[in-house]
Amino acid sequence: MESKLSNLYINKAGQSFDYKPANGGGGRENYPPRASRRSHAEKLEADLISAWEEASQNQEEIGAVFVPSRHGVYLEIKGQAGFDLITKSLEHTSQHVRICNIKLEEDSENKKIVSTTVFVPDNKRDFFIKKINKYRETESEEKVIGTIESINLALVEDLWMSEKTKMPTTTPQWCEVWLMYEAKETVSDVIDEFFEICHERNIEYKEQRIIFPERVVLGVRANKQQLSELQWLSSRIAEFRIMVTPTGFYESLSESDQRDFVQDLLCRLDVSSRSNTSVCILDTGVNNGHDLLAPLLSDENMHTVDLEKGVNDIADHGTRMAGIASYF
Repeated sequence: MESKLSNLYINKAGQSFDYKPANGGGGRENYPPRASRRSHAEKLEADLISAWEEASQNQEEIGAVFVPSRHGVYLEIKGQAGFDLITKSLEHTSQHVRICNIKLEEDSENKKIVSTTVFVPDNKRDFFIKKINKYRETESEEKVIGTIESINLALVEDLWMSEKTKMPTTTPQWCEVWLMYEAKETVSDVIDEFFEICHERNIEYKEQRIIFPERVVLGVRANKQQLSELQWLSSRIAEFRIMVTPTGFYESLSESDQRDFVQDLLCRLDVSSRSNTSVCILDTGVNNGHDLLAPLLSDENMHTVDLEKGVNDIADHGTRMAGIASYF
């Protein structure tokens, strides 16, 4: 598509402005009102006690009571529909109380419901009890405890994060397991511990792993029952997802095979000359010499944020970003 687009220059310094919510208030209006701090605190305390008792029963049933790799419970903490849930103070890494994930759902009236799964070690059972007591007896913790609607024992469904894909029920499928680890821990030890659980439960797994700060992603072939077992046997589970089809095999193909795939895609590519959609990438230039970018980027539209280096993207960073923006 041929079009002459002006380059975008940002020469002015940024300015900061106070945030004002759409409702015009200072943000506090989005906290749920509580008629009685004491009754709300007592309700949440009862929720906690019930969750711990249910966890003990379930661990006995699955035989996870004395498993050294499991030393705590996963709690589902949910906010009230239509209001915010303040999650920041629900985690305390030095006490190993960790947020696993945060979900945003809608109820039947299309009101948003925010929930989070939190792992609490056995020796920190009083972590939330102390917060609830402070909320009940003083003015502190209002913006945390006051936003919590309920606390329940987290089940495997609460760790499933693939919104558009259902959890495999009976037939095992390849799933991603996101494990938590702390900065001082050795990632390989965390992985070996998890693989040992898989081995004991006859759950197939892949040796490949993707390591992020505080998270490592592994692959297991499991159904709902097996994923639930992993949750009850490990203190590391942050979330489960369906495993997407990897595309890394393209990089292992020969240049000839890669060109065949490129030509096959080009034969099916339809670039409309009537499109008024453009993408601006702020980077060190874009090379349009690649066959897949040539139909989308003219020489006249090749620019850069660093004029001294020219539009030639030596590192191929901007070029790869352009490829993702074009074909995503």
